[in-house]
This record gives sequence, structure tokens and C-alpha cells, in this order.
Amino acid sequence: MKKILFFITLIFLCCIQPISAKTWWEKYDDPLLVGYINEAVSNNPDYKSAILRVEESRARVREYFGKELPKLSVPVTYLNIKPPPFAANPAALDEREQIFIVPLLANYEVDIWGRNRAATKAQEEQLEATIQDSRAAYIALTTDVALAYFNILLFDRLIELQNNIIRADMESFNLVKAEYDEGLISLDDVLAAESTLIQSQTALNDMLKQRELYLNELLALIGRAADNTDVTGIARASIDDVSLPPDIPMQIPSESIMKRPDILKTEANLREAKLNVDIARKAFLPKIDIFGVVGFQAMNINRILNQDELITAFGSLVAED
Repeated sequence: MKKILFFITLIFLCCIQPISAKTWWEKYDDPLLVGYINEAVSNNPDYKSAILRVEESRARVREYFGKELPKLSVPVTYLNIKPPPFAANPAALDEREQIFIVPLLANYEVDIWGRNRAATKAQEEQLEATIQDSRAAYIALTTDVALAYFNILLFDRLIELQNNIIRADMESFNLVKAEYDEGLISLDDVLAAESTLIQSQTALNDMLKQRELYLNELLALIGRAADNTDVTGIARASIDDVSLPPDIPMQIPSESIMKRPDILKTEANLREAKLNVDIARKAFLPKIDIFGVVGFQAMNINRILNQDELITAFGSLVAED
């Protein structure tokens, strides 16, 4: 019953209250659980990869946005030229000419068709899809840590109860064996009691193995799997100390499904695909570039900023990819 209530609470917090959903695990009032989830968020390699993919997408958005802006450059140039052998003045053949050029180049693609803007929007939609991916990874990670932790607490109690059952079965077996030794019962009764005891011990071994699986899962989720941490030394509370959140919803609005990260990611991918189709169509249209050069060109570096050495050039270019 507690597991069912846990699932209902998790769905409610993740879909209906996105602000409090960030720390829904604090509602269980278990500092150990809070510590494990914080450790997982800090150390889990899968979640780290999801966060890095978001940063990569953000950088790509900035890159595409930069293509919408004018491009400026200052390619400072120095030339040391020797006159050709057919120069008019033979005496100048051994002389060299120096030219200093300091231009400011500007180039801008006129986005008359909106192609560059659409490309930036497509990258923004891809960023949104990546963010929803990281959100899904966050929800999955915190949920998996909590489920592993609560399952460990559950099997702690089940193992405790199973040990009590084994002690009772052992006492029953000893009594039956004593009665058999006195000749009061048949061997079949002894074998039946022994079979019951063996079944209880087998069930205990299965529970111990299952708990060890959950312990190792928790270690892997919080990033301690490579540290050779002893699974038996993992700190944990008792299942009796777990308090259920007081605000468990009686019903969940159907609109909550629209806040699921997989739904939002799919919507972002559809919007990106639509923009990519628009970009592909506009790729057949010509590109219009305008450019300009303002700078100085002088034979002597001392005159490089002289107004008489000013050079300017402006133009435009129409081309197709």
C-alpha cells in the first residue's frame, strides 16, 4: 500500500506542481533519502551527460544567433614588395617597397527571407527538446534512487519477519522431531516440518539476494559503484520511520499529461522539423550580402592614420548556395 501511495504522490508532484516537484523527496522527512538523491544528482554520469548536452545546445543557439549579426574583422596587413625586373627605373630594382594596411571589414547577410532567423529558432526548439531530455533524466534518476531506497527498507523488514518465521519453523521442527523420537508421530510429520523449514530458509536467501541487488543499484545511481563500497554498510532508516506526505491527491487532472517531458520533447521536435522544412525551401532562394571596408593604407607606418591614406569600399553580392 505504501508503494502505491508513493507512486501516486510522485506522479502528482512531477506533473501538477513542477516547483515543489524539484524537492518532492523532502516530503518523506528522511534526511538519508535526501542525501542520497543529492549525491546522485551530483555524481550520476548519465545525468551529467544530459546536463552537458543542454549546455552544448545552448552554445549552438548562440552560434546560430551570431550568424544573424554583422561580422566585423580587422585583418592588419604588412607587405614588403620588390619591384619587378622590367621596372622603368633600373636603379630601383634593388629597392623594396613597404605597404601598411589597417582595414575594418564589415559583412552582413540581409536575412530578407528569414532563413537565418528560422535556423536560430530551429536550434532553440532543439534546445527545448534537450532540456526536456535532461528533465526526464532528472525525474528518472530521483525516482530510481527513491524506489531503490524504499525497496531496501521494505526488504529489511521482510528479512526481519522472515527470520522470525524461520525461528518459529525451527522450534516447530524441533518439537515435531522430539515427538517422533518418542514415537508419538510418524516420519512423514518430521519430513513435512523439515520441508517447511527449508522453504522458509530458501525464501530468506531469495530476499537477501534481492536486497543486495537494490543496494548495488543504489550505489550505482549515486556514483559509488566504482568505490567498492560495502553494501551492508549503507546507512538507512527503518520503514516504520517513513512518513507519507500529507497532501496525497485524491485525483489527478488529465491536463497533467501535457507537462510530461516526453510529450514536451516530442512537441519541440515537431516544431523543429517544421522549421527545418521551411529552411530547406528558403535554401533555393538567393543570398544577399552587403560588405564594406574602411581603413588606412600607407607606405610609411608614421602616416598610417593620416586622413590622406583613408580607403573605403562598399558593395553587395547576390549568390545562390
